[in-house]
Amino acid sequence: MTKEGDRISDLTKSQVRDQLADETDPRVIKCFTSTREHLEDLSPDAIEAKYGWDCQTVYNWLSRFEERGLEAVLFDGSHPVRLSELTRLIEILEYSRNLIDGGKD
Repeated sequence: MTKEGDRISDLTKSQVRDQLADETDPRVIKCFTSTREHLEDLSPDAIEAKYGWDCQTVYNWLSRFEERGLEAVLFDGSHPVRLSELTRLIEILEYSRNLIDGGKD
């Protein structure tokens, strides 16, 4: 995604729409939304004007799709920790603390 108007290879509008329908991560939703809009011929500048997302960020998202594909974007290492993962980590930490404290609260 080096130039305005470039297409994202091997990605269709329906793939993005389908994935967007099931996504709950706000950052990924923004990424998919900008990609869907771009596939519908909206430029990154127009996406910025429509949603208020920084144009460079939109370019970065589109580049991520171009370079790594749909699945790689979903499981990007820069994803914030999902709430369910965070909840599980808290449970583990509390359990560990109880073991260390001998079961005292």
